[in-house]
Amino acid sequence: MPLTFARIDQKLIHGQVTAAWIPYLSIEEIIVVDQDLTEDDFTQAIMASGLPPEVKSIFFTNPAKLSTFMENHDSKRTMVLFRDVVCAKESIECGLSLSFLNLGNQAYLPNTESIKLTQCFFADRQDFTTLCLLAEEGIDLFFQSVPTARRIPFNPASYRWPK
Repeated sequence: MPLTFARIDQKLIHGQVTAAWIPYLSIEEIIVVDQDLTEDDFTQAIMASGLPPEVKSIFFTNPAKLSTFMENHDSKRTMVLFRDVVCAKESIECGLSLSFLNLGNQAYLPNTESIKLTQCFFADRQDFTTLCLLAEEGIDLFFQSVPTARRIPFNPASYRWPK
């Protein structure tokens, strides 16, 4: 089943998603993929409480189960949110088919060697390498915080690692 929207966003369900992307794309269902939410019903309930009442939420901690679910999923307007690059990559490796991936928010982590790709998206070397591989596989990677913001294509040649 083709997705309406797929996004990496460390914040998962938050204002940019609920106030901008959901109404803009007429999203009916959000699927959150995050291994840290394993059996954390409280956090899941808090995240889901920020959604409009007509938007259903589903939480997956296992990328393989997401892929199987999506194969048999109906045609609702669905958004998938990944906490990070690793989670998106694992979902793709488990069979999730993506033609594009929005790079929304990934915060700078102190004490790590990372580069600033945009105001809201930082990547360490492993993440950057993974993004390059996904782009080489033909996945359209782009930065865009909200629908009204300019869409910026991911271009690996635009970034340099500090020495």
